[in-house]
Amino acid sequence: MATTMEVGAPDGLSLGRVFDRALSTIRHNPIVTLLLALISGAAPIMLAAYASSRILDAQQNASIPQALAAFAVTLLLGTAVGTIPQAFLTRPVIAESQGRRTSLRESIQTGASVLLPILLVGIVYAVAVVTGLALLIVPGVMLMLAWAIPAAILVEERAGVLQSFRRSQQLTRGARWKIFGLLLLFYAVSICKEVAVELLSSEWDSTTLAASYSNPVYLGLTAVAETLLAALWCCVLAALYVELRQWKDGPASQQLEQIFA
Repeated sequence: MATTMEVGAPDGLSLGRVFDRALSTIRHNPIVTLLLALISGAAPIMLAAYASSRILDAQQNASIPQALAAFAVTLLLGTAVGTIPQAFLTRPVIAESQGRRTSLRESIQTGASVLLPILLVGIVYAVAVVTGLALLIVPGVMLMLAWAIPAAILVEERAGVLQSFRRSQQLTRGARWKIFGLLLLFYAVSICKEVAVELLSSEWDSTTLAASYSNPVYLGLTAVAETLLAALWCCVLAALYVELRQWKDGPASQQLEQIFA
């Protein structure tokens, strides 16, 4: 069974349409999107952040090479884990673009079926971007822009890991300045989230990074904030994929195969 996606974007990438589609998905299917964001996003991200904080705290008196190595490891860990919720939150956005709402079961089945390759995408992405950032920053930023949507491609098109990266390069070409602005916006939101959580939980002056995790107020606020941010960010990335595909491939000539009818 094939379902034609809604009318596309002949005028190029519109970030307004991207946000509208992402927010519509959350608004029309809040239980599924937020629950998936909590389980697949906030929980593993918080665990990775705690592990990273322990690693960084242990390197406070270490040499510069050791400290840099520890920072690289934590950056790789956080980036790789951050791809997990995309496996589960891409399907609800695709369903929204098809004029329907996906069930929790369908989303979980879709995510679980691609979980291993999604993790591989996260690892490849993390290694390449961290290496690129270490090489005068610019190569890493260029990779982040070109490889903005391989996870969504892998989920929806059932492409291989390397093929998903190549497809992402093709779809993002001509739209990377707008994607750069999108990334800057979310990095700013992420920083504001961290500052707000630490201020509200009185952890701004915590002596170590790991110490904050013994504060139940900090944990609760972090769980809520990470859930909302994971839901919005993953839905935006999936919506970005939909928008770019409609722009590049054309809505009239392309159809998405509905795997789980």
